[in-house]
Amino acid sequence: MAHALLAGDGSDALAPTSSAHPFPVTLHTERAYAPLDEVVERKGTGHPDTICDHLAEAPASALTRHLRERHGYRLHFNVDEALLAAGAVEVGLGGGRVLRPTRIVLAGKVDRRA
Repeated sequence: MAHALLAGDGSDALAPTSSAHPFPVTLHTERAYAPLDEVVERKGTGHPDTICDHLAEAPASALTRHLRERHGYRLHFNVDEALLAAGAVEVGLGGGRVLRPTRIVLAGKVDRRA
């Protein structure tokens, strides 16, 4: 069944062009979401997500170079999982000491098929 666009009422409504259908159908679509304001979170250089992103980028670049040198092309890989476990420090006037170092775990996979 063909549908005709109903114009003039501000909505994007589609209605059947034939009224012979026993169940007339009207489809309504909504306009794209367009908020007046948008809240954006900015993560600085010390944010754990930013640290993990930068730490995952270095082995990804090195792995790309290695794969190109060894195989002549880049195999598919992901270095996309990063975990940053915060350490512990004791802070004192004029200094401090590390009680437990920060631990960072990077994980990923390489697909050996071209």
